[in-house]
Amino acid sequence: MKLEFARFGMPKFRLFTGAVEAAAAAGLCLGLFQPLWGILASAGLIILMAVGLVVRLKLRDGLVQAAPAFFYLCLNTYLMYKFINIG
Repeated sequence: MKLEFARFGMPKFRLFTGAVEAAAAAGLCLGLFQPLWGILASAGLIILMAVGLVVRLKLRDGLVQAAPAFFYLCLNTYLMYKFINIG
């Protein structure tokens, strides 16, 4: 991943991205008990994955390389929808 962030031209954001992902994972778990946490965590991951997808498209990466960002964008959109309907 270190090389990927260097290739993206954003090596400073590597630790920040990891911290956001870890916090969002905790938020998704908390969302099982308090839907608001799940909504906030999934919204944060939606933004993170959308940015990741845009970066992949700007670098003209192939579909195989961009597919995980798109998949997780869709998954977190679904999770946010479910958390909203629970709360």
